Parts: sequence; structure tokens; C-alpha cells
Amino acid sequence: MRAHVEPALLEHAIARGLLRAADVTQAHNACGSGSSRLAWLLREGRLPVHSLASLFAAAVPRPTRIGTDESERYIPVAALGAGGAAAVVLYKDEWRADFLAVKFPGPVMQEDGGFEQLLREPRALCRLVHPAIVALVDVRPVEERLAILMEHVPGGTLRHRMERNSGAGSVRTRAWPVADALSILSDVLSGLEAAHEHGIVHRDVKPENLIVTE
Repeated sequence: MRAHVEPALLEHAIARGLLRAADVTQAHNACGSGSSRLAWLLREGRLPVHSLASLFAAAVPRPTRIGTDESERYIPVAALGAGGAAAVVLYKDEWRADFLAVKFPGPVMQEDGGFEQLLREPRALCRLVHPAIVALVDVRPVEERLAILMEHVPGGTLRHRMERNSGAGSVRTRAWPVADALSILSDVLSGLEAAHEHGIVHRDVKPENLIVTE
């Protein structure tokens, strides 16, 4: 896999005054050397999501003419998350001029029967069109690895929001605003209802799997 362009993006963000060097240092300390500082800064609202396109254009100048060679179509930007089953990376799609969340299967998915298991998610997503459900873009090889391409939804997980709102200590140290909780619950139930209408059961609804937009 090619190197991410995250360092160049952060340098341009500092040069333009969108970030302070201290913000990047705090991101590094908060997420560690193996995690994405860019994803943390976006999630925490330190870097405006709408600035991504202009920063990318400055850090990675586009060719005067986009060719048909797909090997140059997808450019890795930053790691968004990783687990035992999959890793998710933010990519720039040069043909669509858009950012995508690209999910690569982990070693477990590459074992016998893993391919069919991997396809369950996109087969389910392609039947669902709902504002509370991440949209499927495609299933295809990216950098010679099979991947699920999805829309990039800016924001952090509900778990991150709970921890940020609680401050130091347990997430139970401060009451959750009722209006916020009801709004999030309404969106979650609406998305689940749409899935159930298509005979799809999520089976893993938890704060870590719910994206909360600002």
C-alpha cells in the first residue's frame, strides 16, 4: 500500500493557519504513533472537514489531464480505524473528485469462505438508501486488495462523543443531554427500521459502530 499523504496535508494546514503545530502535537499524543492524527483532528473539530479538498489539492497537485489508468485513481490519505476483521482508510478518488472510506478485510476474511462473508455487507448495503445508513459506492480491488468503498461520513463514533462529553473519568460522570440522546436514538432507530424492512438485521449495534455528525 502506498504511503498516506496525511503528513503533507497537516503541513499545508499549519502553513495556512487552519491548524497550530500544538494541535498536531496534541493529536499525536492523544492517538499514538500508529493512529491517524488527521482523523482525530477532524473528529474533534480542530480541522474543518470542508478544508480537506483544498488541502489535498495543495499537497498532491492533480495532473493536467486525468488518465484512464486506475492504478492512479485512488490516493490514500489517512487511516480511519482498524480492528481484527478490517481496516478502514480514507482515500481520495481522483475520478470522482471525492473522498471515500475504504474498508479492507483483515486476515480472517481472507481464509476459506471469507470472500462470501465479506460480500454480505455490500450486498446488504446496496439494497439500502437511507440518510442514517452509510452509502455503498462499490466493491472492487484497491491497490490490488479487495475492498468495500463507502461514502466518507465526517464525524466520530458515538463512543468518542460520549467520552468527549463526559470529560475525564467514566462516561457516567455527567448526564447526557436528553435532546441530544433522543435525536441520536431517533436516527438509529430510523436506520434500523429501514434495514429490518429489507430483512437485514445488524447484530452489532453499539457506540463504536455509530457515526455521529456535528
